[in-house]
Amino acid sequence: MRKFIFSSLFILTISSIAFSQQSTPSDFVAGRILQSGEITPESVDYLTIQTTNSEVSDLPSEIREVDGDLSIQFSHDLESLLDFQHIQRVNGDLRIVGNPKLYDLSGLDNLQYVGGDLIIRNNAGLTRLAGLDGVIIAGSIIIEGNSALESLNHLNLPKNINGHLHLINNPRLQQLHELRTVEHIAGDLLVAHNTSLTAFPDCHLLNDIGGDLRFAFNPGLEEIGDMPNLTNIGGSWVLENNEQLIRSGSIPELQTIGGEFLLRDLPHLIEIHPLPKLESVNGNFRIVRSEKLEEVSILSPNWTIAGDLILDDNDELINISGLSGLKSMAGELIVKDNERLTSLIGLDYIDPGSITRLELIDNPLLDYCHVEAVCGYLSAESMNLIITNNNIYCNDSRTIWNYCKSIDFTKSSIINLSPNPADKFIEIESEKPSQLKIYSIAGNEVIDISNFEGGTIDISSLTPGPYIVEMTYEEDKTRTIKFIKQ
Repeated sequence: MRKFIFSSLFILTISSIAFSQQSTPSDFVAGRILQSGEITPESVDYLTIQTTNSEVSDLPSEIREVDGDLSIQFSHDLESLLDFQHIQRVNGDLRIVGNPKLYDLSGLDNLQYVGGDLIIRNNAGLTRLAGLDGVIIAGSIIIEGNSALESLNHLNLPKNINGHLHLINNPRLQQLHELRTVEHIAGDLLVAHNTSLTAFPDCHLLNDIGGDLRFAFNPGLEEIGDMPNLTNIGGSWVLENNEQLIRSGSIPELQTIGGEFLLRDLPHLIEIHPLPKLESVNGNFRIVRSEKLEEVSILSPNWTIAGDLILDDNDELINISGLSGLKSMAGELIVKDNERLTSLIGLDYIDPGSITRLELIDNPLLDYCHVEAVCGYLSAESMNLIITNNNIYCNDSRTIWNYCKSIDFTKSSIINLSPNPADKFIEIESEKPSQLKIYSIAGNEVIDISNFEGGTIDISSLTPGPYIVEMTYEEDKTRTIKFIKQ
């Protein structure tokens, strides 16, 4: 493979072409570039263009195809790509990097195909992508560090992106409507450090992301649109340091997250849409410093985590009952610095044996910790725990264990409740008479029934939201179950 470098000093005349040590002046014949010693009138192995002029002169017009990469880079006075208008195909990467006076990509209008990656990086004057309208891109698409670029207009995004889609550090980028037609991304979808971006569009056709789905450090981003048909994220799902983000879009069909789930430093996020079909998170599940988030509602009936579960420093978090379908994890269970959290209901059915460490720290209102998973972990007498600085009923392992001993976790007192969610009535079946009470998530008693033996309960007067049913039996054993009032 032979590399030809064109510059203002080298391309003005045939005699001024610089050849590699293996080349001779006979390698350049009538503007034709050779491959492997053979004359090929319409193609070249690969081209790297670097010029100090405002245009590229004497580029052989016979060239229609670049077999490898085409790099147009660090040409500080280059203003136009019109000298490339005869090129129709690049079989490798197309790299346009570090050309501060290039304002658009006109001149590439006849380019039909890029067989590798499209990399447009650090072109300070680039305002639009005109010139790429008809180009099929077979690899990754990297748009990074273009300080004047306002949109992706003219970029022909394929339905199937066979690599990554990175949109990074384009401070004037305001809208991404072109993503609405994308159906599959084989690699990462990364949107980061775009200071003017306020919204990410609905992506109704997107059904699979093979890598990460990551939105990070977009200070003006307020809303991420819905992805109603997305079933798989092969890597991590990360929302991080988006200071104005209020809403993260709905992904109701999502089944698998191949890496971690992370919400961190989202001070205005008020809602996480349910993931009713989620089956597994193959990494950590972390919600950290999301100050206005009140509720975590996954609402999947059966899902697992292959790492830690961490709820840390979420000032307004009061309800985690939507985690109740979580059946197992493979790491530490950490709940700390959540000022308004009162109850661990929602962590009831985690396999205690899947918890490697328990930390309940600095949750000043937390007074209901005797859920089945915590009680099961304490029953194993593990010393790998820290419980401190919570409400008095949840301030140390001994106190919690005393409450655990009053609860019947056996199958003999199982509660069957349906429908869930419910609108007007719930039907409860119980194998024993009991005292039944229903509490709001804030702990307020809303229904009290003595000697309840099963049947229908009218809940039409209740305010929509989560509720806890508590049933106490003759032997002072209790069972709880939650439901959602619609």
